[in-house]
Amino acid sequence: MPEPKCPRCRKPFSPGETIESDRYATVHVDCGRPRCLSPEEYVFLYVYCWDHVIAECATCAQKFRQQEFGSAPFSVSAYLCLHCQSDLTDSVDMPQINLPGAPLTLTGRVTRITDGQFTVTGPMATGTRVRMGRTAVLDTGNVQVVISGGRSEPFDLGVFTHCGIDPRRKRYVLIKSRQHFRAGFEPIARHIVLCDGDGCTSSDLALFTYRNRRRPLYPFETA
Repeated sequence: MPEPKCPRCRKPFSPGETIESDRYATVHVDCGRPRCLSPEEYVFLYVYCWDHVIAECATCAQKFRQQEFGSAPFSVSAYLCLHCQSDLTDSVDMPQINLPGAPLTLTGRVTRITDGQFTVTGPMATGTRVRMGRTAVLDTGNVQVVISGGRSEPFDLGVFTHCGIDPRRKRYVLIKSRQHFRAGFEPIARHIVLCDGDGCTSSDLALFTYRNRRRPLYPFETA
């Protein structure tokens, strides 16, 4: 009889572990499932590493290129060895991209901690429940920074109001969003200033080196 395994992490159950029922399966309560690559990490691999080996399995020594992985890059099983199902995530060789800028060190006081949940009241996805993960407000004296444990598109005022900040009373509001922010924030804004950030999602296509694109290709060539 095969040894029973947790379908999340694919590891066998051991004596003393806490388990629970998840629908029709038995799983670890505190599951050590493989870590998924973040969207940013996956984009970097797709842009910079499509033509060479990015991971090597420590169990069976098989090597893999980017295109050999599954079509669901952020799923639990996306970076499992195709031969022995070992977790490859920690072996993925992330590129060292020299981009401008450096981490910003701030000193402040945490004024509020929330569960990051609120109901959308704006015109986009009205009534839906947003879950940003555990969220904190860091007050540096001149700036209040909302830091969330999860990723959430800031298209509703609730990203601020749920943690005690009213953006309508602020002189400046800075959010990381390309278009969706307009639904909730454009009605309260006197002016909107769009900033082009560094990185592989820049709107300035001239910043990137293209080695394998076809020609002509709009907008590089118009003929």
